[in-house]
Amino acid sequence: MEKKLHQVFWAAALLAVALVVTGIIVTNGVVQIRAAQDTISVTGSAKEPVESDVAVWNFSVNIRGDSLQAAYAELKTAIPKIDAFLASQGVPAEEIVAGAINAGSNTYFDEDAQGRRTQRTTYFANRSYRVTSIDIDRLERASRGAGDLIAQGVALDSGQLEYMYTKLADLRNGLLERATEDAKGRAEAIAKSSGAKIGAIKSARMGVFQITPRNSTMVDDYGMNDTSTRLKDVTAVVGAEFRLK
Repeated sequence: MEKKLHQVFWAAALLAVALVVTGIIVTNGVVQIRAAQDTISVTGSAKEPVESDVAVWNFSVNIRGDSLQAAYAELKTAIPKIDAFLASQGVPAEEIVAGAINAGSNTYFDEDAQGRRTQRTTYFANRSYRVTSIDIDRLERASRGAGDLIAQGVALDSGQLEYMYTKLADLRNGLLERATEDAKGRAEAIAKSSGAKIGAIKSARMGVFQITPRNSTMVDDYGMNDTSTRLKDVTAVVGAEFRLK
């Protein structure tokens, strides 16, 4: 009996030692994990005001007629008027891309008060134009003067000018550097409030660039490339993770 009690005693003692050792190992593991996670993640941004350097004007002439021949003949009359107007506005021929002439017919049904349906056919002819220029002032004047063509009987369908900024590559590195510095400044402010200091950067990831109207707050997860305004802001975003010390 004493022998069994002796065995039980030593078994219990060994179990207690094992639990203490395990506790030490687990405690050390938690400390290491926490130390490994002793980082702070922040987002920084940098913004640069820019002015568009290219403008695009899309417009078209759309003719409707009682016959295909009539619609096409009217379009042929309108084309020289368009060419003359663009020349008078100082638009070089190399800036103009004229599309192919399209002509055809559309069929539809009219229904009268008695429910009787009548098949009708209309004929059309059209041509699209695209003018691309780095002389934005000149292209703005030309688009504003398009009413002169309408006054001459040209069935013009004019779109809004599109403004583009083509030098993003020149800004990219500088904006990313400034965005990273902004992220570091934010991390330092947060760390200071808790009595810590910022160490080396652990990781960084570049976000999408946003090209937005000047002073706009619009953003998009996939990035924006505004073409509606001449004056824009380019914003770069960087997500950074810093070690704490």
